[in-house]
Amino acid sequence: MKDITLSIPIVHYKADLSEAELVAQMQIQVAKLIADGALKGTMDEIIKDFSFDVPGGYISITMDDSHLGMTNHLNLVGASICPKYIVPEDQLETNIAEANDGTLRNFSMASIQERLRVATKNPKIRFRYTVLDYKKYAKAKAQQLSSNHEMATKFYNMFLTDMMGMIIEVMPLLEEGKQLGTLIGTSQVSPKLMGTARNLSRIYKRLKTIENKSGMINKNLYKQFKDLYSKFLTDLAEIVMPDVVQNMQTKENVEMKSKKYSYTEEGRISLFSTKKPRTFSLRQENEDEFVEACHKMAKDVLGDAYDKDVTEKTARGIWKDNDGDSDEKLGIFRNGLKS
Repeated sequence: MKDITLSIPIVHYKADLSEAELVAQMQIQVAKLIADGALKGTMDEIIKDFSFDVPGGYISITMDDSHLGMTNHLNLVGASICPKYIVPEDQLETNIAEANDGTLRNFSMASIQERLRVATKNPKIRFRYTVLDYKKYAKAKAQQLSSNHEMATKFYNMFLTDMMGMIIEVMPLLEEGKQLGTLIGTSQVSPKLMGTARNLSRIYKRLKTIENKSGMINKNLYKQFKDLYSKFLTDLAEIVMPDVVQNMQTKENVEMKSKKYSYTEEGRISLFSTKKPRTFSLRQENEDEFVEACHKMAKDVLGDAYDKDVTEKTARGIWKDNDGDSDEKLGIFRNGLKS
């Protein structure tokens, strides 16, 4: 199998065509080619990558030549095959290091070349392409992954690492109110993920808003975020590689849905600021931390009218006179500022 480029003319051309309109056109044209026998397989299997040349009037689709059917039917939508030069892997081999016995080892750069090519695409295309790659590999190597637990575990962890990298990249945009599902195109994988992605976006924005205002992260919201993040990755893995997930559950007796993949505690990936986030504790010994948060809030809300002594006395009074947790007490203090 080799990669080829299929060019499809843009119909209903206009200068300000949006990406969504172009994607819709591409899907309609590919569906016609599948129905007419010009292409074989499903749309997800066929389309590995795509790009738009609006001035030139063409949509370019990267696909395996194994998905070609009756090529004489391609002209039904004006499509044509453009040869795409792929450097043979043996031409990419280069002598990099010497083994212990003094002989040179050969390494191939083909996988690096492919990863760099994918890295230049926008997050939505990269997400779809990467998910499709993992899905195809899981299907093709099902027997090996089933019999080799170590291989399955490494494959699963590679998938999580790739997915987390893409999610972390778009996290700053969630503060602006954008949706994770829209940014990486989760609906193209499964509508099941949309609800979790939507809640994840909402909770993250609230977390950042509180952190920016008070310098602290709400403990309850943080827990909700980690649970949703875990659920999103677990659900995604079960869609992409159900047999691998089931195999890992059986062999290790692990409840995948209770695992945490935020990696924040281990410092591998920071979902928030580079500084270690402080969280509210619900235990009574953190009265000083609660009072500090009240001072910060009072300064932000009252400005020049802020009074340190009054704020101190009010905050400590609320802490001692109320039985609720830190969040409830902070809400009482906030309401007092507004009144």
